Amino acid sequence: MQLLLRVSKFSSDEVRLQRIVPTLISIVLDSDAGVRSMVIAVLTKVLAMVDHFPPSDAQAFPKYILKRISHLINDPVVMVKLAFVEALAQLAETALRFLDTCHAQKLFENGDGSFSDDESPSRAVDDAMETVHAVFDNDNSASGNRNELKAKESAKSLEREGKSGSQLHSASSDDE
Repeated sequence: MQLLLRVSKFSSDEVRLQRIVPTLISIVLDSDAGVRSMVIAVLTKVLAMVDHFPPSDAQAFPKYILKRISHLINDPVVMVKLAFVEALAQLAETALRFLDTCHAQKLFENGDGSFSDDESPSRAVDDAMETVHAVFDNDNSASGNRNELKAKESAKSLEREGKSGSQLHSASSDDE
């Protein structure tokens, strides 16, 4: 992965987006936690290097990249979760830059600074944010369900301990 990072420093934006990013995205599913944590850091750095891209790649974040890496927040290994959280802010900034650049390109192409209803910047940002929220809400609801199950199991075990404790207490008071 370090080699991919070094190659991306000397590559064009097209090569980064069309070759290196898909390769890194495919490595995200590796079974080794060290590889998964390293790939998220390298992916973040490669995406931050991208300056110019076609408008068709503006939706790469909400429709492709975030969907492929969002499962890492629920990774069983803490190292992977930590790497994902560390990269999240820079990924968000890069995604916003992608959207802003795309809208600036569309404004320049139109020449009059207007958008059609389907191309309005706020609509595109809203769509991207809805996609991001949907991805993370699904992941968080799954972890929330797991947390609820753990809480219920803990409550049941406490109830059992409480019953056995009260039985012990009543048995000890009977002995007196």
